[in-house]
Amino acid sequence: MPGREEVSHYMYGLWLLILGNRQGFDYLDISARGASRSFFAILLALPAIVTSWCWWRLSLVGEVPADMLGGIFFFRMAVLDGLSLLIPLILVGIAALLFGLEAHFNAIIVTSNWLSLPICYGYGVLIALATLTPGLSPIILALWLCLFITVLIATFRLLQAILGAEPLTVAALTLLLLVPNELISDLLERYLDVAPF
Repeated sequence: MPGREEVSHYMYGLWLLILGNRQGFDYLDISARGASRSFFAILLALPAIVTSWCWWRLSLVGEVPADMLGGIFFFRMAVLDGLSLLIPLILVGIAALLFGLEAHFNAIIVTSNWLSLPICYGYGVLIALATLTPGLSPIILALWLCLFITVLIATFRLLQAILGAEPLTVAALTLLLLVPNELISDLLERYLDVAPF
């Protein structure tokens, strides 16, 4: 498990890349080992993820049968989040193979996984606010949109730094990473009866 100092290095590297400074790669391990270790970001995000599940569950009390809010609820949330993470990476992997970008795939995995760490905490805070202050829904929706736009820009900038490709290629891969995630989450929330709002 990466320690705090190592994670700080990764976050700083991401920040430099988002700013357009390619020295950010010096702070990231984009080897095959680094790509594997980047999945530790999910474990480090677990406190935020599980907390958001708990707030999510709280918002469903009285909306769904009580027997749907036990262990089965947390299992369904784990399936939802797991698929939302893996399917976009698989799609990008296929696209990388088709367009001859496979040499960059490790870097895409590393940056995507470590970027997911602050994103999980950001969304966790918004879910908690939405549950605690339902009267502020319009404001929270606006914050949600701002966070999504921030993620969109950050992902585009990271892919631009990795690929150095023309903007259309970078934009296509950015959408491939983000849009399926949102669609899968939305569809699975309804299919699994865990949609909170």
